[in-house]
Amino acid sequence: MTTESAAYVHPFTKAGMGEAPFRPVAETEERRKERLAGAFGVCDRCHHIIGRVFYVKSACGKVSMVGCDCFEMTWQDGESEAVKDRVEAMIEAAKKADRAEAKKRKADVVHNTLVRLDEVAVRDALAARPHPKGRKGETMLDWCIWMANNAGAKGKGEVASAIKSLKI
Repeated sequence: MTTESAAYVHPFTKAGMGEAPFRPVAETEERRKERLAGAFGVCDRCHHIIGRVFYVKSACGKVSMVGCDCFEMTWQDGESEAVKDRVEAMIEAAKKADRAEAKKRKADVVHNTLVRLDEVAVRDALAARPHPKGRKGETMLDWCIWMANNAGAKGKGEVASAIKSLKI
């Protein structure tokens, strides 16, 4: 009885994404803007919904969209470590950019909420509430103003939450 060992077929090739080898392709500025606006994609290999999109190009020139887990399959065992390092660096850079963008969006939301401290209705509603630390003679408004001027990101986030809870 003879057994023939089947030649290795790259998972991307099996998924109809072209012929190996596959190489990472940089994200376009247009796609980056779509991603930051909340657009999602579907992985061409596993068909899962993906938020962090990467692109790979096959030897025949076909460009496909994949998520970060499938993106790690871009290199094959025995291929140069440079390709593997490049893929890992691209994944880490995308994650870092996403974290920075999320932090910026959160800071913008907090800032836009803190601006509401100038509204009379907000000030009146906060002044009618007791100080969150129970300080006599002070109100939630006093606390909010102090925190808005002196606290870090977490404290300012707490003030923003307090203002949002007013439902004004």
